[in-house]
Amino acid sequence: MFCCFFSSYIKNILGDSGIKFVTKVMGIILVAIAFMMISDGLGGMVPGILIDLVSDGAIALLKGS
Repeated sequence: MFCCFFSSYIKNILGDSGIKFVTKVMGIILVAIAFMMISDGLGGMVPGILIDLVSDGAIALLKGS
């Protein structure tokens, strides 16, 4: 709400180059958050997949035992 109300003042203070800089920094932060969420999701899936492979005997087949 604060940013929306004072957006014209913020734009005048930052200018066009400042707005572009803030946009790029916020994009980098958004990518970092997305990467963390994806890695957390995959990290939760991988142990489950490994447990399933071990219980099915797939690991023993891969080792040649």
